Amino acid sequence: SWPSGTTIPTGGDVIVAIDGQPVAGSADIARIVTSLSPGQLTRFTVERGHSRLQLSVRLSERSDAH
Repeated sequence: SWPSGTTIPTGGDVIVAIDGQPVAGSADIARIVTSLSPGQLTRFTVERGHSRLQLSVRLSERSDAH
């Protein structure tokens, strides 16, 4: 279900949705996550290999450390 010509790196999960909102790239992840609150339980949908998984993640506050 990926657009033709899209390169998918191997060896990791690919986030395809956050709380049911589709994710097409890192800009979508940043937009969605910044609208959520620290401590909120959030559902990430990821593709791992040929499987699609739903993972519950509790958000924490962003660290200012680099």
